[in-house]
Amino acid sequence: MDKAYINRRLKIGDKFFSEAEALEEGEVLVVLAEPGAGKTKLLYHFGGILGVTPVRASRFRHQTMIASGGPLIIDALDEAAKIDQSSVDQIVVKAQELSNGRVIFSSRSSEWQEARTHWIKECFGSIPVVALIEHFGTDDQKLLFDASFPGEAFEGFAEEAERFELTPLLGNPQFLSLFAAAYIQSGRRFTSKAQIFRDAIENLALEAGSNVVSKPRITIDDIVKTASEIMAKILLAGASGVSTKQSLADLDYPYLAAIVPAAVETAFAALDTRLLKPAAEPDRHEPVHRIVAEYLAAKHLARRIEDPRGPLSLRRTLAIVAPNGAVRDELRGLLGWLASVGNERIQRAAIDLDAYAVLANGDPSQLITDSKRRLLRKLETLADEYPGFRRSDYWRRFSVGGFFNDALVGDVRGLLRSTSLNSPLLDLLLELLVNSGGPAALAGDARSIMLNPAADLTARMWASRAVRRLAGAPATRDITPLVREASAPSMRVAIDIISTTGIDAYTFADLSGLFRAFASTYPPRRMLRDQESLMTAYHLVELIRMMEPHVAASHLDHLTRVLHAHVGERTMTANAVQERAR
Repeated sequence: MDKAYINRRLKIGDKFFSEAEALEEGEVLVVLAEPGAGKTKLLYHFGGILGVTPVRASRFRHQTMIASGGPLIIDALDEAAKIDQSSVDQIVVKAQELSNGRVIFSSRSSEWQEARTHWIKECFGSIPVVALIEHFGTDDQKLLFDASFPGEAFEGFAEEAERFELTPLLGNPQFLSLFAAAYIQSGRRFTSKAQIFRDAIENLALEAGSNVVSKPRITIDDIVKTASEIMAKILLAGASGVSTKQSLADLDYPYLAAIVPAAVETAFAALDTRLLKPAAEPDRHEPVHRIVAEYLAAKHLARRIEDPRGPLSLRRTLAIVAPNGAVRDELRGLLGWLASVGNERIQRAAIDLDAYAVLANGDPSQLITDSKRRLLRKLETLADEYPGFRRSDYWRRFSVGGFFNDALVGDVRGLLRSTSLNSPLLDLLLELLVNSGGPAALAGDARSIMLNPAADLTARMWASRAVRRLAGAPATRDITPLVREASAPSMRVAIDIISTTGIDAYTFADLSGLFRAFASTYPPRRMLRDQESLMTAYHLVELIRMMEPHVAASHLDHLTRVLHAHVGERTMTANAVQERAR
C-alpha cells in the first residue's frame, strides 16, 4: 500500500473538501477517522504541503528539542492518553506554545470527545476545524488494489469480499490491504472471517524483500507468536515501538531483547517481516499498523489467559486495560479484539467494560450467542445512561456480518420495538442491519419504523434501507403510505427508495402521486423556511434529473392541468391562461 497515495476527500460539517481546500478552512485542523482509514498517510501528505514532518503525540509529549515558531502536525492524539488522560490536554497546550498557530491533530473518531474540541478552542482562541476522512469509493478501491497487487483482478476480490459481507469495510485502506493479502494467500477463495485475518497475518509474517541472507528459517507460527507478545507489551506499556539498541531513557521504544528475553532470535527475525516497519529514527521499529498490533496482542493475551499450565490473570490484565474500570482510550480497539478471539469468560468481561468498543472493533460475529445477547442488553443500558456513547463515530461505517443471526431475532425485535424513536441506539441497530444484513424476519419491524411519522428522519431513512436489505428486494409499494402521509420526512424517504430502486420500477401514477404530495408540502410563496424542506426539494430535483426529458415534460403537463392563476380579481384555469397568452 505504500506505493500508492490517492488524494482524500474530507467532510467538514455538511460539505466536502479536497485536502488543499481543507487546509484553508482554519488554522487548527482535527482529522478524525476510524482505525486504518489513512490518517497517518494523510498527515504526511499535509506535511509535504506545509514543509513539516508529522510526529506521534506520544513522542511529542516527551520531546524537549523541538523547533518552535512553525506549523505542527501531531498524529494519533488518542493513543497518547495511555493511563493518564490529562496527557492529551498537556500535548494541546504544548502545541499551542511551540507552534505559529497552525496545528493539525489526528485521532480515532471513536475516541474523540467534544470536551477535547472545547479544550483546543480554549487554548488556541478559535474553534478548531473538525474534518472527517471520507471512505474510498469503488473506483478508488480499485486504484489502490491495482497499485498494491499488480496482476490481480479487483473484480474477483470484490465479489469474494461481498460473499463474506466485507464490502462496507473496503472503503478503509488498511482493511482493503489486509483482506486483499488474505484473498491471495488463501488461493483467491475465503473460507471464514477468522481465516481471513489469519491469512493476512501470515502474509505479513513472510520475510520482506528479496535480499534476505539465506539462513535457517524460523517458522511463521513462531514469528507470529513472538510478534504477538511484542505487540501486547508495546500496547499495554503505552509505547510506540521497539528499539534494537538499549537506552535507559527511551521508554517510548523499549529494548527489543528486554521485552522477549526468551525468544530474542525470533524477535529480531520478526523485524525482517512486514509485521513491523522502521520508525523515523534509526534502530527503531513500530507495528505496521495499529489494527495488526491490536489483533496480535489480543491473540497473545487470550492465549495466556486461557492457558491452563500458567494462566495470566484476566482480572490483572483488565486492570491494566481499564484502570479503575474505565477503558484507556487507546486500548478500546485491543479490548474489542480480545472479545473477538477470547473465550466466553473473556467476552463477558470485555462487554461489561465497554460494550460499544466490543461491537465497533474486532469481529463481534465471533461472539457466542449468550455474549451477543449480553452485548445488546449492555448497549441498551449504555444508550439510556449516555446517549453520546458513540462519541464522534456517528458517520463511521463498519460491518458486523454474521452477528445478527436467527437466534437473535427476538432480542433485536424487542429492541427495535422498545427503543425510543430518537435514541442513537435505534439508528445504530438499523445502520448495522443495512451494512451487515440479518434475518428477513426483521424486515417488518424495520418497515414499521420507516412508516412511523413520530420517528426522526435519520431513523426512517436507515429503516427504509434496512427493509430493502433484509427483504432481499425492493418493495415498490412501500412508497404508497409515504406519499399518503405527505410530510417532508416521508417525501425524503420515498425519494430515497425510488432513487435507489430505479425510477423505471415505478409507474407514471406512482411518480405523479409523489409530485402532487410534495406540492402540497411546499411552503407558500416559494419560500423554503427550514432545512428539512430545502433538502427534500434538492433530492426531488436530483430524482427528476434521472428522468428522460419527455417523461419529465409529461409529468409537468399532468401537474399543471389543475393549476389556477389569479389575475386581478379573476381566477383562471391553466388552459385559460394558455388561451389568453395566445
